[in-house]
Amino acid sequence: MSTYILHHTHLFKTVSSKLCCPATKFLQSTFPVSDCSKIFQRCIAIRYSNIVKLTFIKYKNLLLPPHIETPEWFLPLIKTIIDTKIDPPSHPPLKFALSEEAAIHNMNILRNYGDSIENLIQAYPGSFLSPGSEFRPVYLLEQLCMHHHNWCLIRNSLSKGSVWPLLPISNEDRIAKNIEFIARGNHKSASKYEKELAKIITEEISQGWMFPIPLHYVNKLKHGELAPVGIDDKVWSELPDGSKKVKYRLTHDQSFDASRGISVNGRVIKEKLAPLVYGGCLMRILHYIVDLRWRLPDTPILGAKSDFKAAYHQVSLHGDIAEK
Repeated sequence: MSTYILHHTHLFKTVSSKLCCPATKFLQSTFPVSDCSKIFQRCIAIRYSNIVKLTFIKYKNLLLPPHIETPEWFLPLIKTIIDTKIDPPSHPPLKFALSEEAAIHNMNILRNYGDSIENLIQAYPGSFLSPGSEFRPVYLLEQLCMHHHNWCLIRNSLSKGSVWPLLPISNEDRIAKNIEFIARGNHKSASKYEKELAKIITEEISQGWMFPIPLHYVNKLKHGELAPVGIDDKVWSELPDGSKKVKYRLTHDQSFDASRGISVNGRVIKEKLAPLVYGGCLMRILHYIVDLRWRLPDTPILGAKSDFKAAYHQVSLHGDIAEK
C-alpha cells in the first residue's frame, strides 16, 4: 500500500534588524503599514528610543561599527522566561512510524474528526501538534518580542499556526490534480536516492514533524493536495577533518503544476505576504574592511565567522495548510 506523508510544520527563523540605522530611521524604513503595526508603533517608537543607544567607538582614528548597549531589563527578562516552568507537550493519538499499520491507524483517527487535521489539532490542545509547541508560551514571549514589527504575525503563527494566503482551488481540480500526481509519482531524484529519502522521512516522522496516511485517503481530506518530492544532492557538509560529503535534502515541490489546477506556490497571494527585512550587517562589514585596507594598507586583516547548528525551531502549520 502506498503511503502519503503529511508535513505539518515549517522552518522559522527571525531576521536580525538594521542595527546600523538610527532608531527613528529604523522605524520609518522597516515597519510595515498595517493595522496591527499602527496599534503598537507609537508606543514602540517611544520605548525603542529610550532603551537602545547606538554609540560609535573611535580607535586610532578609525570609526568602528556601532556598539549597542544591552538594556537593563533584557537579561532579567530572559532569565524569567527560561525559569518559568511549563508542562511538556502531550502526545496526540497518532502513530509516528513509517509503516502501513501507522498509516491506517492515522486515517481512522482523522475520520473521527471529520477528515480534518485542524479539527484533530483543536481536539488535543497542548500536544506537540499544536502551534508553537516548540516555543515558550506566547504570554511569556510577548514580553520580550512585542517590540518586533512583525510580532502580530508571529503571535498568530504561534497561536493558530502558519497560514498561507492562497487563491482557492475547486474540489474537482484538487482531486484531478491529486489523481494525476499519484499516477506520475515523485521526481526521479527520489527514486535515485531511495534509501536517503526513506532515512530522511523516517527521521522527520520520529521527530513528530510528519505522520503517514494511506495515499488513497488524500482526496478524502478537506484540503488534501499532493506535491511530488525529490532529493537535492547539490549541498555539501564539511567534516571535522576538512573533507566534504554530500548532504541530501528533501524537497517538496509545491511549484510543480499538473495539467489541471494550479500549484500551491502558483496560488500564493504575494501582496498579502509579510515583507522580508534584511539586516545591513554584511554591507556594513564590507565597507569596514575597505576602510581598514585604505587606512592600513600593510596590516593583515583577520576575519572570523561562526554559525549555530540546528538553530531553527519548527512552527506548526495551520491544520488546513498542513493538508497541502
